[in-house]
Amino acid sequence: MISQRILPYFFSTVLLIALFTAHMHFFYPHLFFLDDPYILLHSAQVLHQGYDPNYATTPAIVGNSSPVNLLLIYLLLFFLSPLYALICSNWLATIAYTWGLIYLSRLYRCNGWQTILILFCGLLSGACIAQLLNGLETSLAMATITWVLILSSLPLSYGYRYALMILLGISPFIRHELLGFSCVIYLFQLYRYQNNQCLKAKIIIQDIALIGFAALPWLFWLWHATQHFYPETITAKATFFAQNYPSIFYQFKFFCEILLQFFISISLLYLISLYLLSKQKLGQAILLFLFIFSIAYFYTGASMLQQNNFRYLYVWLPLLLFGLISNMQAPQKCLSYTAQLITLLIALITLCALPLQYLYYQYTIRQIGLLQEQYIAWCNTHLPRNKIIAIQDAGFIAYATPLLLTDFVGLKSPDNISFHQQYTKPSHGLLRNQAISLILQTKKAHYLIMTNEWVDEFKTPKALQALGWQVDLLKTFAVDMPKNTRFSYLIYQLDNRLISVR
Repeated sequence: MISQRILPYFFSTVLLIALFTAHMHFFYPHLFFLDDPYILLHSAQVLHQGYDPNYATTPAIVGNSSPVNLLLIYLLLFFLSPLYALICSNWLATIAYTWGLIYLSRLYRCNGWQTILILFCGLLSGACIAQLLNGLETSLAMATITWVLILSSLPLSYGYRYALMILLGISPFIRHELLGFSCVIYLFQLYRYQNNQCLKAKIIIQDIALIGFAALPWLFWLWHATQHFYPETITAKATFFAQNYPSIFYQFKFFCEILLQFFISISLLYLISLYLLSKQKLGQAILLFLFIFSIAYFYTGASMLQQNNFRYLYVWLPLLLFGLISNMQAPQKCLSYTAQLITLLIALITLCALPLQYLYYQYTIRQIGLLQEQYIAWCNTHLPRNKIIAIQDAGFIAYATPLLLTDFVGLKSPDNISFHQQYTKPSHGLLRNQAISLILQTKKAHYLIMTNEWVDEFKTPKALQALGWQVDLLKTFAVDMPKNTRFSYLIYQLDNRLISVR
């Protein structure tokens, strides 16, 4: 017989495995609607092959913001086919996230129905289905945050403390934003030491040693491969997406609009959780992290928060849920009733939106999969294998073709970042196309592939023509998307008529 203690974990795991089986049956091989997961998959394959057929001498870790997730995919590839390895990593992380929500709810004395409501909100709010299964480290980051909150809530015993320190050391290499989270949580840990009269130099030295021990392998790997202690994806994206705001007030307004859109997408009722977080010390530490997170993105690139259905903001969800969980059985009846009512209302809203969320996910996945098949089949047949192709989306084309590529954003071609540091960033994006032109010229690119969204936003083909390039549209692959929009890949042939690099 299964004990009452492990029954929720058992049933949730069985349910998730059943959903995983159904997911693979109905969607395989079209499993991801983003290009980025194929960067991760390509990089893991490069680790196995020992060389990169697409990006020449680029180290495998380059282009990946999560070394931990890359290593996980690398290990899974010993046992599973590439697509299975990638989606299995997401489902394993989702199980860990689910177990964390159950444990956290029980730790704060939530009853069975309250735990079920928390699980429902945590797994299905907004575009959570798409984010947990996006092929990237999002689900792993959400699971990590949840277990850090658990370990921060448990007694200060040696086992729990050691586990927390190791997790704090690893967290920044799961998602770089979690560096701030680790720092804030450790400040909270120091407060707990002081409150329990065990703030001693010996304990702090032990903690720092454990955090360093957990972080050192990842730092060594990054430095050995890239001569940086952090993933260069941070620099590449922040530099390429530099924007020109009329004023600091406009920038602040734009940033607030993005945050508001995110909360609307998951439910505005989660805003009340911010108030509930302020009612206890760990919640206050979380609010400090959310403030640091917001300031960092405000100055480095607010527009990135909007990309891919607010992918970067979904690490907030377990933190917002903690505000509800930690007050569900609060001594103050007002806080307890508020947390219970808000959780119930969010669950009802989520239930009503669930059919639309699923249909949106299903339609997007299948349309993008159809587009990728047609686009890659044409590239394999019509593009020469000895010519350089400049690309915007660096993942699927590297995973599915042997073509020679240069990533003009700089994710998989980090030497291109310097052009954007010289032109794009100082001009706040006004000279972005000048930087792209120099990249194409330096790399001797003969073809350019962009999506219609970037062509419309950056006007790159027209700008290249103005800079002396002959730009001919060879082929367009397009599919209909939700909300009466179209998504397409545009393939251009380039003829460099410039005499020298300017």
